[in-house]
Amino acid sequence: MTLEAAALAALEKSLTAAATQVGKRLWTRHLSAAGRRERVSADVIKQLMAYDFSGRFRLTMILPALPAGISLAAVRKKLEGPVFQGLTHELVAARLMSMPQSVVSNVCENMQLATHLEFPDSDPELTMAFGKVLFDEIDRVVQELVAKLDTLHLKGLAELRQTAALTLLNAGSDNIKRHNSYLKQSTSLQQAAELAGWVTTYRAQLRFAHGHIVPPDFERKQKIPIDSLFVSPKVSPRNNERTTSVTDVWSLFHEIDRTVLLGDPGGGKSTASNAMAWHAADDKDGPIPFMVILRTVVDLKQSILGHIESGLSAYYQCTPPPGAVEGLLLSGRAIVFFDGLDELIDTSKRRAVTERVELFCTKYPLTRVIVTSRRVGYEEAAMDRSVFEVFELAEFSDENVETYVQNWFVHVDGAAEGRARQLAESFVQESQAVPDLRRNPLMLALMCIIYRGQHWIPRNRPEMYEHCAKLLFEKWDSSREIYVKLKASAHVDGAIKQLAYWMFTTPEAAQGVVESELVREAVAYLEPAFSSLPEAEQAARQFIEFCRGRGWVLTDVGTTASGESLFAFTHRTFMEYFAAFELVRRHNGPENIARTVLPHIAAAEWEIVAQLAVQISDRHFRDGAARLLSTVLTNKRYRSAASRRNIHAFAMRCLGFAHVPVPLARQIAAAFIETMLQPQDTEIIPQQYLLIPELHEPVEQEIFTILSAAITAGDSRRRDTAIEVALHLPTIMTRLHERDTDAAFDAFDRWTELRRRIFEAHRETILANGNATVWFAAWRHGFISLSDLVTEGPFAQTYPLNIFFAEPKYRYIQGGWIEFGPFLPERLLQLGGGTVEEFPMTIAEIDWLNSFIDGLGDPPWISVPRIRVHPFEKRGTLRTEELTTDRGWLLLRLMLITVEAMTYPATASDSRDYYQVLEELGDCRLNCRKLPEWLADAFDQLQPERLELVKAWLTKQVNFVADAED
Repeated sequence: MTLEAAALAALEKSLTAAATQVGKRLWTRHLSAAGRRERVSADVIKQLMAYDFSGRFRLTMILPALPAGISLAAVRKKLEGPVFQGLTHELVAARLMSMPQSVVSNVCENMQLATHLEFPDSDPELTMAFGKVLFDEIDRVVQELVAKLDTLHLKGLAELRQTAALTLLNAGSDNIKRHNSYLKQSTSLQQAAELAGWVTTYRAQLRFAHGHIVPPDFERKQKIPIDSLFVSPKVSPRNNERTTSVTDVWSLFHEIDRTVLLGDPGGGKSTASNAMAWHAADDKDGPIPFMVILRTVVDLKQSILGHIESGLSAYYQCTPPPGAVEGLLLSGRAIVFFDGLDELIDTSKRRAVTERVELFCTKYPLTRVIVTSRRVGYEEAAMDRSVFEVFELAEFSDENVETYVQNWFVHVDGAAEGRARQLAESFVQESQAVPDLRRNPLMLALMCIIYRGQHWIPRNRPEMYEHCAKLLFEKWDSSREIYVKLKASAHVDGAIKQLAYWMFTTPEAAQGVVESELVREAVAYLEPAFSSLPEAEQAARQFIEFCRGRGWVLTDVGTTASGESLFAFTHRTFMEYFAAFELVRRHNGPENIARTVLPHIAAAEWEIVAQLAVQISDRHFRDGAARLLSTVLTNKRYRSAASRRNIHAFAMRCLGFAHVPVPLARQIAAAFIETMLQPQDTEIIPQQYLLIPELHEPVEQEIFTILSAAITAGDSRRRDTAIEVALHLPTIMTRLHERDTDAAFDAFDRWTELRRRIFEAHRETILANGNATVWFAAWRHGFISLSDLVTEGPFAQTYPLNIFFAEPKYRYIQGGWIEFGPFLPERLLQLGGGTVEEFPMTIAEIDWLNSFIDGLGDPPWISVPRIRVHPFEKRGTLRTEELTTDRGWLLLRLMLITVEAMTYPATASDSRDYYQVLEELGDCRLNCRKLPEWLADAFDQLQPERLELVKAWLTKQVNFVADAED
């Protein structure tokens, strides 16, 4: 590629990224097929995101203005950076939203000023003039795009400009003006040099602060380089309808815009944030990362900007120049990591912080933002679903486990390579018996520590925590500095649990507690064991000092305004274990424990503490788990739909580890499914419901019974909801991205088998409701044949092919498939069937469909008024060599149907890109003009009768799509 071509590619890439980012901001789950208004708006957004900018720019207009001394290579590099992507984002938003010309002028001036600042050593007038030329050329292309959308989607674009989903973009007008004011104040070379120097220093400080992992250890605190130990689990979007290139933490980093990352306790969310921040700090041309630990955002009088600035001075020891941080936020040069939303235990406080983060995003629309949280409880204070895209961090796969263990024994244990390999192999083999433990990164690290010293592997989480605590207390006993060690050691276990319970249940302790408060709480517990208060105080101080020295127990998390150190448990899961143990100790019997945790379960709080309380109760009381869960399940106090949903889901999750009587397990399963059949104000979020083996059959049978009764009930809404729940069972009960573990595979297979049993038992009733999506699902799941779908389905008596073009979306549960009519030619005429594993149609089915269309008679063949195309991330050219085959004739007809009904604008183009060909065909038909020579030659190879039909379609003598009145 020549340098000129590379520069053009960079310009096209920057504008594509900006248009995609704007489109993603607009794309909300409210823009669904539920109504024509939303669908029209959605079509505009999809077109915006799919627009191909290739060949639109004229380098001949740009090059003459390039100042001497600035190379084209340097320009290309800047165009690929966050500054110019932010500027193009501003321009696309301003033109698309039809903002006043004064705002567009501000964008123009922003680009001129930014160009000057990006090339500070060049002549200011010349660089400003070059920025103007760049702006004019980009603006011309953007206006062409908006004009096309305006012409062919006039109503959709008008509605989009009015919809509430544009709140974020409307705030862009204010941001553009503030960005303009900042740039005007920052044009001196001295200011630019000062900012550049600070950024370089800060990047180095951040890399030092976040470039390591401190693994839990009972003997010493050590920092391991993050690239030596970190292993990224799989990352996938919660909404599986969207195609994405995200597979792990590193690919997620490039997708961050308005992003949420969910994971399990100890699953590596904070480590992933640190890894991405460390990675960003190393790229001098990339975004500048800022870390915000949400548990420390407690002063509601301080802005998030102020919080970031104070943290830069206090923690990173890197005070920024005045206005520097806000300037980076305004220009899109920053990326902000908001870590630990779940660590705000109180739901109301979590919601308050959520709102502050959302307002921050509105104020700084060009800044990329990611928020991390635990899965369970997130929905109670979720980020705005119309703005934030949610991704999920999977548990470790077997391959992840092997890699991490090998790294651990080399870098943490310090074993020689051969010895490390031997230890890792034996550990991996022996730990296969506890797959649920080793899939969690924190549990895996603790298992490695225990295995290193004792060549023994715990069998469950309470046993793991208990053994770790025992090792801690052994270190306490062996310490030579402990005051009155024989007396104190007997109370250390209770003291640390008391401390954990106090910190867990005290909202003010979320951001950390000062040492004096820790000592006070320890004294309150230890005083009865000593003859005098001074003795108890001295023992308490030594106990706190000891805990501070154990990197896995207490850690320094900052300072107060007066400079006093703040401390918190290094790993929240340990605090939760100790707190759960203390909770059980304080309350007499499982019933009292249940009544204590119930308000928090109903509010989706205390998930881990409550689960551990169930397990610990079962060890301390007869039938402890059953008594606790029975009390939780039968309470009459919390009756709201949200509360019951949270309570029943919690009880269902507990069946993955709690050995309870079969009648109770059935009761829990029935309550859980009944909750799903009630009117939902939120979507059903897939969870991981793994059952202990002895409960598989009774729980599955109970769910079968409940759903069967609902499907045959007279209540149509309950029936239809039950049908959708039944068809979704495997995805509701098993998180999609965790099928790579044996337990998840087994669970998914069992729920799939239950779905089959339900369908076979109620086939006639399920299909009788005439829901096209249900019919389509029945075919996709293998319950009916393609012939049944087409010849007996809901469109069989009118336009049978409609089933492939009517958007298959469920009524009560989010989800569905893309339309197969456009999908088949997109895949097979663009990428070929062999490029995708398990292609969703067999060759026999494709051949049958071809014969069926041959027998339909003269068109029109469908009556669906509009079709949306869902472009693949991997794109290709039209495979013209396939068109002359019988199978190719089927695909060509489906392709032409798509062109006639699609909502994309027709565009003249000689490109062989598949999606450009769709537009080209649409334009040729719309404007009665000739095909490009290469495409006409390809069609000329068709059999005569087939070519005649294509020509008749191109000249509008034949329509494949019926008029609305037909």
